[in-house]
Amino acid sequence: MMGTEEGAATILSAFWQIGGALLLGVAIGVPAAYLSGRIRPGQPMLIEALGLVFLCGGIAIWLDLSYLIASMVMGAVIVNLARHHDYPFHAIENVDSPMMVIFFVFAGASLELNALVGGGSV
Repeated sequence: MMGTEEGAATILSAFWQIGGALLLGVAIGVPAAYLSGRIRPGQPMLIEALGLVFLCGGIAIWLDLSYLIASMVMGAVIVNLARHHDYPFHAIENVDSPMMVIFFVFAGASLELNALVGGGSV
């Protein structure tokens, strides 16, 4: 009986992490798609892009959600819905390499090696 309860708690936690991150990414991405680039006409500014990433990541951490999934969903929503400029977040082309490094450092930092080692044991 105890194993069933632990399994259910693990599944609920996974649904919260992934489902909540998806909802958060959409909830931030939809308004951002329509508001980005409106402060100054034309392409969105770098500060808008970075601000949205940090806002999404901070809220995800605060809600104990996957900040990587939330930020990726937010970006996908913005790119697909932002029609008032030609190329959403054109401003981040100059800083995309450092952003990728930060992304993978955060992904690696959240990796739990103990879970990988103990994953095969019963």
